[in-house]
Parts: sequence; structure tokens; C-alpha cells
Amino acid sequence: MLDNSRSMLSGKLNSTKYQLEELEELSDKSDDVINNLMEKTRSEQAQYLRDVETFQQSRKQLKQQAQQLSETLSLDLLDDIIDRCRKEMTNSWTTSGMKGSMKNLFEETRRTMLKVVTQSEQTRKLIRSIYRKFQNEHGFAVVQPKMFSIVKYRVELELLHQEAEIFRNSPVTAMMEQNFVVKRFFSALVKRARDIFQRADEEINTWLRSTLEPLVMQIKDHKEMMEKRLNNLQKIGQSRNTLQYRILENSTPNWLDS
Repeated sequence: MLDNSRSMLSGKLNSTKYQLEELEELSDKSDDVINNLMEKTRSEQAQYLRDVETFQQSRKQLKQQAQQLSETLSLDLLDDIIDRCRKEMTNSWTTSGMKGSMKNLFEETRRTMLKVVTQSEQTRKLIRSIYRKFQNEHGFAVVQPKMFSIVKYRVELELLHQEAEIFRNSPVTAMMEQNFVVKRFFSALVKRARDIFQRADEEINTWLRSTLEPLVMQIKDHKEMMEKRLNNLQKIGQSRNTLQYRILENSTPNWLDS
């Protein structure tokens, strides 16, 4: 966060320095040069606004991907799978039937986690591309967006799956009463699997709510800078006396005092 804040402030400072140098260079320029620069600035501003519209579309796409992730990690769907497995185990007449239900439950959770891995990587790529576009095309300060990694949750689930396999294939399990096996399986293993999915869902939601915030701030600041630049040129075109005032104003930008 500190590095990102430093990069954003550095970007603001560089932009203000550039505007100051531009204003100083206009001191001995003709009206035609100022008008041409004004037209160029309007053109750049129009392109920037088009890129901001594209950003809003990308934001909608990110929201859709977030919804897909939320649906994949849905605890309601997971609870349905768990309830189905519990009924199958309770109603099973054989030990092999119970073991098969245990295996199916964890196989389904692993498939779901792999799907989350794929979806989260697609989301990471989209976020990086959104940042890269403004950094490359508009000279934004390089800010690293907050990223989420599903790896730790996948590892937790894989380790838990190994525990479930040991429990499922244990000779001791085969000798237990059915009710005790069901109770032990769900309290010791399935409950932890559900907790893994719940924590992953909470972290993903937090990540997606905050990951674009640094870029949104930069977009807003850049828009204000461009508007200020165009306003300076318009006023300079109307009066040469305004030029010295604008140079002085940009030499001591207010945002440095805050």
C-alpha cells in the first residue's frame, strides 16, 4: 500500500511538473501554437474519455466474473452436496456404499476447487490487463493491484482429502457402527471442508471489492489534470496575463499541502 501510494503521488508530481514546463514554454509562443495545443489536448481528452468508457465495460465484466466465482463457491450448493452425501451414507446397507459416498463428496469438492482456480486466474488476468492499459497508454504510475491466490485453499483441501482417504480406507472405520462413522466423518472432515470454502469465498469477495480502487483513484486524478490543463490553455488563449498566474499556481500545487 505504501509503495502504491508513493507511485501515485510521484505520478501526480510528474504530471504537474509537465504542465508547469508546458506553461513556461508557452510564454513566447504564438496564438496559433496555443490553439493547436488546445486542439491536441481536446483530442487526447476525448480518447481518454473513450478509454474510461472501456474501463467501465471491463468493470462490468469483472463484476460478472465475480458473480461466477461466488456461484461456484456457493455454500448453499455445497450444503446440498453434503446433505445428499449424509443421506446416502445413512441409508447405505453396506460399508462399501458408505465409502463410495465419502469418496464422491470429496471428489465433487475437489472439482469445484479446480473450477475456482481456473475462474480466479481468468479474473487475475482481466485485472492485470485493465491496469496495464492505462499504464501503457496514458502513462499512469505503475501500481500493483491487490491479488488473490486460491493456492492455499486448494492445498488445504488436498491435505484434507488425504485425511478423508485414510479415514475411508482404515480397517478401524470398517469396524465402527454406521451412525458413529457418519457422525465422525462429518464432524471431523466435512465441517473443515465447508470452512475452507467459506473462507475462500469471503477473501475473494473482499479482494474483488478493493482490487480496482487504486486505479479508480488514478483515473479520477488524471481526468482532473486533463481538465485543468485544457482550462489553462483556454484562459491563456483569452489573456496573456493569465499565463504568469497559471505558472505560479502550478509551481505550488495545492495537493502537496494536503
